[in-house]
Amino acid sequence: MSIMYIFFGFMAKIITGLDDVITHIPILSSVTKRKLGRFAFSLGTLFAIFIAIIASIFFASFLKDFLYYNYITSALLIILAAGIYFDVFIRSPEKKVEKKLEKIRSERLI
Repeated sequence: MSIMYIFFGFMAKIITGLDDVITHIPILSSVTKRKLGRFAFSLGTLFAIFIAIIASIFFASFLKDFLYYNYITSALLIILAAGIYFDVFIRSPEKKVEKKLEKIRSERLI
């Protein structure tokens, strides 16, 4: 039974990883020019995934303490979907940030 869960986890990662490949490759090629920068970018991505897993485990265990956690989880997902649909989370980047991104060198990336 646990092998089936591991298989489903791998399949979910493969399916959700396709959009990461599409977005990360252009960013990686424009920001990093050397091997050290690519390594730092990959390490940062793995660290972000690790933090997301830890946060989701903590949040799931926190929600299990509530009586109607299924309804709370459903409401949070609907709110998140509505926020994404209506572009609540998207802000236009500031000019200063764009200029700094252009100047990043691979030595400073770590």
